[in-house]
Amino acid sequence: MASSWSKYSPCALAAATALTLMATTAQADVFRVSERFERKRVNIDEEVSKTVDCPRGTTLTGGGYALYNLPSDRIDFMVTASYPFQDGWRVEIRNTSGKPQPLAMRLYALCLSTE
Repeated sequence: MASSWSKYSPCALAAATALTLMATTAQADVFRVSERFERKRVNIDEEVSKTVDCPRGTTLTGGGYALYNLPSDRIDFMVTASYPFQDGWRVEIRNTSGKPQPLAMRLYALCLSTE
């Protein structure tokens, strides 16, 4: 016995699925969680890792970072990684300046409400 889905063409099923997904996404709340991180001294060649987590009842959809207080003509730090980590977003950064430096950055996690 054929299922009721077999009465419709594959294109019609794909369109119905896409509309359902768009409607579900439109109802969900997406928001940004951010956290400022500062260290007065990051030693030469030291790597710092920091993670910002999505709150309970949400799912990570993306993330990123911003570095602060760096002159535009200098690169004192190198971001070695920026990636999803457990329930949040993780950034790893290394002091490549050749001398101890202060570090200020903001981490972001984009979270989708699942409740």
